[in-house]
Amino acid sequence: MSDETMVEVLEGESLSSFVLRENLSEDEQKEAEHKLKQTEYTQPAMLTADLAIEGALNSHGYRPDMVAGHSLGEYAALMSSGILAMDGALRAAAARGTEMGAVVIDDAGLMASVTAPYERVAEIIESVDGYVIAANKNSPKMTVIAGETAPVKQAISEFEAAGFVSVILQTSHAFHSRIVAPANEPLKKFLSGLEINWPQIPITSNVDGDWYPSATTGVDAKAAVLGKLAPQMASAVEWTKQIETMYAAGARLFVEVGPKRALTVFSSQILEDKPHLAVMTNHPKLGGIASLLQAMGMLALAGRPPKWPTNDSPELTEGFRAGPIEAHQTSAVVSSSEWEDLRIRSRPLPSGGMLATTTASQVPSTGTADATPPSGTANATASPTPSAEAASRNIERWVAGELSAICGYPARFCEGQVELRGGLGMSDAQISTLVANIAGKVSTDPEVDVASALTAGDISRWVTTAPQVAPATTIPTPPPSDTSLAATPSTVSSGVQSGQQVVTSATSSRHNNPYVVTGISLGLPGGERVFDDDNFEKLVRGETCISKVSDEFKQRILDKNIVRLIKGSEGQARMETASEFADIPQLAGQMAAFDLTEEFGIDAKVVSAWDISTQLAVASGLLALRDAAIPLTPEEKVGKGGLRLITNWQIPSVYRDNTGVVFASCFPGIAKLTEKVKNNGDDGEGRFDRSFLFQVLNMGHSQFAQMTGIRGPNSTINLACASTAAAFSIAEDWLDCGRVERVVIISADNVTGEDLWEWIGAGFAASGAASTSDVVEEAALPFDARRNGMILGMGAASFVVERRRDAAERGVQPYAELLGATLANSSFHGTRLDVAHVSASVNNFVGQMETKWGLNRNSIAPHTFFMSHETYTPARGGSAQAEVKALRDTFGESTNSLVITNTKGFTGHPMGVGIEDAVLIYALATGRAPPIANHREVDPELGDLNISKGGYFSGMEYGLRFAAGFGSQLAVTMWKRCEIEGERIDGHRLMEWNRQLAGRDDLELRILDNKLVAYVGSEDNLHGGLQGEAFPVTSNLAKPEPTHEQEPQTPTSPTAPVAPESAPQSAAVEQSPPVHSGDTSEIESIVVEVVVEHTGYPADFIELDQDLEGELGIDTVKQAEIMGDIRAKFSLPIDEDFILAEHPTLNHMIAYIVKMSVGTEPTSEPVTTAPTESIPLTP
Repeated sequence: MSDETMVEVLEGESLSSFVLRENLSEDEQKEAEHKLKQTEYTQPAMLTADLAIEGALNSHGYRPDMVAGHSLGEYAALMSSGILAMDGALRAAAARGTEMGAVVIDDAGLMASVTAPYERVAEIIESVDGYVIAANKNSPKMTVIAGETAPVKQAISEFEAAGFVSVILQTSHAFHSRIVAPANEPLKKFLSGLEINWPQIPITSNVDGDWYPSATTGVDAKAAVLGKLAPQMASAVEWTKQIETMYAAGARLFVEVGPKRALTVFSSQILEDKPHLAVMTNHPKLGGIASLLQAMGMLALAGRPPKWPTNDSPELTEGFRAGPIEAHQTSAVVSSSEWEDLRIRSRPLPSGGMLATTTASQVPSTGTADATPPSGTANATASPTPSAEAASRNIERWVAGELSAICGYPARFCEGQVELRGGLGMSDAQISTLVANIAGKVSTDPEVDVASALTAGDISRWVTTAPQVAPATTIPTPPPSDTSLAATPSTVSSGVQSGQQVVTSATSSRHNNPYVVTGISLGLPGGERVFDDDNFEKLVRGETCISKVSDEFKQRILDKNIVRLIKGSEGQARMETASEFADIPQLAGQMAAFDLTEEFGIDAKVVSAWDISTQLAVASGLLALRDAAIPLTPEEKVGKGGLRLITNWQIPSVYRDNTGVVFASCFPGIAKLTEKVKNNGDDGEGRFDRSFLFQVLNMGHSQFAQMTGIRGPNSTINLACASTAAAFSIAEDWLDCGRVERVVIISADNVTGEDLWEWIGAGFAASGAASTSDVVEEAALPFDARRNGMILGMGAASFVVERRRDAAERGVQPYAELLGATLANSSFHGTRLDVAHVSASVNNFVGQMETKWGLNRNSIAPHTFFMSHETYTPARGGSAQAEVKALRDTFGESTNSLVITNTKGFTGHPMGVGIEDAVLIYALATGRAPPIANHREVDPELGDLNISKGGYFSGMEYGLRFAAGFGSQLAVTMWKRCEIEGERIDGHRLMEWNRQLAGRDDLELRILDNKLVAYVGSEDNLHGGLQGEAFPVTSNLAKPEPTHEQEPQTPTSPTAPVAPESAPQSAAVEQSPPVHSGDTSEIESIVVEVVVEHTGYPADFIELDQDLEGELGIDTVKQAEIMGDIRAKFSLPIDEDFILAEHPTLNHMIAYIVKMSVGTEPTSEPVTTAPTESIPLTP
């Protein structure tokens, strides 16, 4: 059809005559390429390709609900929406190209792509003199600017000075700007002669990001459409707004119809924090057919399975219709009864519910959407009957309707492998309601473990019959109006009764599958190392971690001319100026040896962008994952020769999307901030530190998530010194709501280090809360009548909270069960506690726990550890007074049977760190608790408490943790001991779980840089091989014997390994050019050294002809940094004509170095490659 139209437009030539020809001579090839570079030929050819891909999608049942097109792509969208016919769309695209090329102007302008936050782009171009605009607002991170030549060049200089990457685009004019405005009128005149209709489905406009008008009585369709279409060529492309407009109208699946994946990337950047799926359909490196099939697979997993063309469809080639050769080979025919038995036996889910099951729909098929048995001959028909297939499909539709009624998503999104929790956002209570509803309406299969169902497909396999449901039909959706946008699932209300059901179901679920802690870690001040293996027992033994600070540290506080508050024992107060060391803090819990790079193997450049609180938290989080036996699995890159390189370690893929992170800290980022303020933000090389924002923002949660690959909910909490205890409340809520399956709580603070001591120490000294003694035994006095002020400390602690059943699947027995958590605020005072309110809050919480778990406070008191917050501040209004009052009001006469323990007497106050939380959990698991430090004089106001003397306590079953923070904040948690039988971690079960996930047996768990990691196929061409130390839990287990289907053949002489086939390449991408014929070995060595420095790859993994982005994963920002270093090392002059996209390999860069250094071209002219996929779309 394209040829029929374009023969007339191109004066007798057809598109296929220079696009689809093969075996061209060199001259013919050049001529064809020349034509394709002319806009009037290029644009119809690109449009035809887009429409062909859409046709392939349509033939498989994929038709859009709404459309948008980027620049030229808007013409394809116009046809898809019904505004233009194909003939009109092609003619319009050709005319658009002709008018573009016909614009004659003295300054044709420039276009350039900029990788930077849009706010900064707008700010910089606004400051430039002359005409330059944001022409393509592609995403919040990527913009194309356009305008007059000089202003655009000035803007590029400004971007580079600000550290942003900008690349000049090779276009004839500055499109989507006023420079090409003279083409608007001729194009509008041409478009007016075409047939233009109202849209049949909603379509958004490049010009304003809003909808094209829909059918309106008394309004001409042509006039309405041209109002938005005619100015498109000279107007900015509002792509970000277009995607947001469609998302607001209910769009969640975004399918890119066209070459490469630029729009897919843009969509993901625009909707970065929102649930969505962006899919590409034609990437040259993957190959056209492979890309299309991959896209259909992703859509099927998202609940939109394809409708396979019938066997006589022209979409299928003759070879495809014939099927695989094996189908024509004679073999035993499988009877229908045997096949049905196999199908039924494949249906039950695994009891654990963690691993994907092989279902009937995964059996190789011969072209239908449902499973069919392997056939022996062409005439063998052992497949399920059409009626059985129809019944199965009907069940899927019926289940989708039941799901839709509860989750709020359209039924068509509720089929297939879409996850109930992660995809549809359902809570455990909603799933329980669904199961109960279905069980009451239809018959189900008792062999299927529906309690382990993870996806909509799992529910469908549980159902055996269902009422007849009419197949869904595609109805054109009218364009949304300002007053009638599509409702989102969040607007669906279940009412009061449903809410009550949620509470009941959640509590019932926790009785059967409680929330438990399976991993803990602890970092302490003092000693030799922060993360010492003996930390818990060090506290149980009562060893102090507190020491004197240096005179220099003392002097820094004294120099601040502090006027301090001094509190008397009777509540009186006075103000005095600190004039000597005896007037200021002299003791602290100070950080011992700690190096995140040396101890945990994290790249030094990464670490330099983190505050000390983040560094400590990440380290403790990694140790907690290790303690929970959650290994980090390898992320690999494979070189051209098949050499495998591990580039990162992340938690198992089945955990990534359903694991959350909470970061608890009082002073995150503040240490780095004070450090940078002292040196004017210097990065050590005389420049402002580019990592400044990352260093000072409270980002420990996201930085830990990035390091470990955790993609679930991610947050931070700062309730001052109650932060970690409060984090358990967040974890409990997330688990109750079904947002996650586990939560990693990380916590850290260091206020006694080089950068914060003088400020935080001075602050506590001025408030009168800090002890001024220089003798530990006279200052660290929890619950003692002599207590007179706190000691500052530091530390780190982390926890893995998950459901018991999930831990059992790994073979892990938990330490303790979280019974509950509560948060409160007394709205009272910045530094003091409201004793009455604290007492009432604790009493209410314990009452709730009694009701929820069937407990009796007086019965459990003798078997309960009370982990106090006590900071040994002055007695009146201090923590001890409030805590003991709360205990006596809550437990009455049973108070004295509680075992009171505390850790701050040995560590100092670690601020928001959960040292006490970790030690309480350890005490419940082992029966061993720390003593109360230096307790000699009983405070008569507190009474005769059962103060811990340390060591082992028998019969302890429960733990009550009290935490308070500045601002009258309060957090309380309650715990129950978990029985541990034998070894806490079952090595056999853990290995089996890991092998099932990996799908192979050659897996080994190791301790690498203090992390628990899983090596897979370490002897299979892995760079560096097996590293680290054996994991003690699994080191003595026998390795599984390799299985062989037949005896090995007679040994032959070894042969060199065969390199894997390269992925299909686009015709435009050719081999990188050979470098200068002279000796370039020294240049190569330096260039590789620079790449190693920037990426961390070993030198022997880097090959000179590897695509930097496609094969090495080096994005354009890092490529620009690499090129900047290369330019400096070789003293190359600034080259305004240099285009990064034309140097995709190191060979290209080396050739450029030779050219610029000696002024000669390489022996073979560098090949200009097609822009890499990171280059933005241009007209």
